[in-house]
Amino acid sequence: MLTNLNRLAVEASHPVDAELAEALVGREMLTELNFEENAGTGGRFLQRRTWIADPSTPNQIEQASLSFRHQLDTDVEALFPPA
Repeated sequence: MLTNLNRLAVEASHPVDAELAEALVGREMLTELNFEENAGTGGRFLQRRTWIADPSTPNQIEQASLSFRHQLDTDVEALFPPA
């Protein structure tokens, strides 16, 4: 999950392809991270859906990463207590 969040943070500087974004973290998490879905429309051909980052998204991604890191550290320490 941390790797996926890091990749999403890099990709968020421009509209992210919907399939990639949803594969990385899922629709629910994208909404929690303040991404907005941009459904393609137009003429005869279906345009690609994208997710567009809100200005607060990088901060949200960082907070989610810190939360996951903290939980991971706690779980590892529970499995392997310090001597």
